[in-house]
Amino acid sequence: MESKVVAEYYMTGQYTDANALVEELLQLDRKDVCDIVVNLEQKVITTASIPQYSSFDDGTTNLIQFLRMAGNFGPSFVEVGKHYLETGHQERAYIKYGENHAKLSEILGTTIIKKEDRKRVYLNDLGIAIEHRSVEEQHECFIKLSARVPIVQYALKNNIESDKELENVLGNYLARSTALRRRRNTWYLVSAIRGEEL
Repeated sequence: MESKVVAEYYMTGQYTDANALVEELLQLDRKDVCDIVVNLEQKVITTASIPQYSSFDDGTTNLIQFLRMAGNFGPSFVEVGKHYLETGHQERAYIKYGENHAKLSEILGTTIIKKEDRKRVYLNDLGIAIEHRSVEEQHECFIKLSARVPIVQYALKNNIESDKELENVLGNYLARSTALRRRRNTWYLVSAIRGEEL
């Protein structure tokens, strides 16, 4: 199945109707997503577009639920981190955890990070549309949204076959130690889109 709506979103991040985009994402098989990506022009890979997270769910389904249930008030990174991590951590740990998971959601296109008194996280209309779905459908949408991440597109387009091979590609954009840390995150996304969730 081909979807011009999804292909356009993967390339530009633009859509006219969030609910229609969600419907199309859910109708596509993951193999269809791979086929769409292979036929797209490669997006530019930057260090900021390479995801870093500890829990995929905390940057996706759990985050959009937290934001909606809290009234989408725009929590700071530290408030997001404190929502997930138990007490007793240093402030920097809460900030980093919140930042990494908020940025994952922003890369996938379901939240906006705004600089106000400090950086704050808000659901956008796509995040709201996905949050209204079942947890299983939310997960499926987030896996398919991962195909808009430039390094994931590169791995799919170039048939990267292992996390070690992906680490070598990441090394072109990140310090070796950082590439090693982020390869697991990125490989999870590539594998999941291929239907090989770890």
